[in-house]
Amino acid sequence: MCEVKEARNSRAKTRKFEVVCVLIGSPADTHWKEKTLLMIGETGTGKSTLVDGMANYILGVAWSDPFRFKIVNLEEEEKQKIRNQAVSQTEWITCYTIHPQAGSRLPYTINMIDTPGFGDTRGLERDQEIVEQIRELFSEKPPKGVLYIDAVCFLIKAPDARLTPIQSYIFQSIMSLFGKDIEDNICSLITFADGMDPPVFAALDESGLPFGERFTFNNSGLFAKKCGSVSKLFVTNVLGNGAREFQKLI
Repeated sequence: MCEVKEARNSRAKTRKFEVVCVLIGSPADTHWKEKTLLMIGETGTGKSTLVDGMANYILGVAWSDPFRFKIVNLEEEEKQKIRNQAVSQTEWITCYTIHPQAGSRLPYTINMIDTPGFGDTRGLERDQEIVEQIRELFSEKPPKGVLYIDAVCFLIKAPDARLTPIQSYIFQSIMSLFGKDIEDNICSLITFADGMDPPVFAALDESGLPFGERFTFNNSGLFAKKCGSVSKLFVTNVLGNGAREFQKLI
């Protein structure tokens, strides 16, 4: 994986990476179809882990394979926050681009935009900064900016019995950035799902907000080490469901 140096915007803290760009393909191959997903949500919803999970699905990794890809790349300032659960580890907005290759499950290029988590202990001022980071990314021309978006993916935890004020703020902020036309391109990615209908489904219904189609994921077993037969069965079922949801999503 390599960074697209000319795309780095240090002031707005936005950047882009080509995932294994030499082996997977070249951005010069412009005949490829391209899709862009914006991942957004509260701190602790698992955005970065889901990006890693999607990358492994796209690149054809199976549970039986003795390896996993980990594409999420942290700046030094972000690495210092790994143990602080109250503060979003992600400070930069990062666009990860994967081009099609032999063995890939997708015949087109996909851009996954990982964003900082809203609602950490730094309060509303930090949330407003994140909104401005997103605004700048979609206002700039390439290579620093992003011109098109195919889906806004709201990440919400499965156990949430009701939506928080922060989640409502995130939704309203996105609507103000992209306008009402974005409604048809909104979907909800439910994380930490256990296979049952999660409580958050009722919360989404009650909100009256157009959170779009719902997809459930649990990436807890993505990087799991060797485990017993019961644990292995759970992990393989979880990853199998995740693969089906990824297939429907992208």
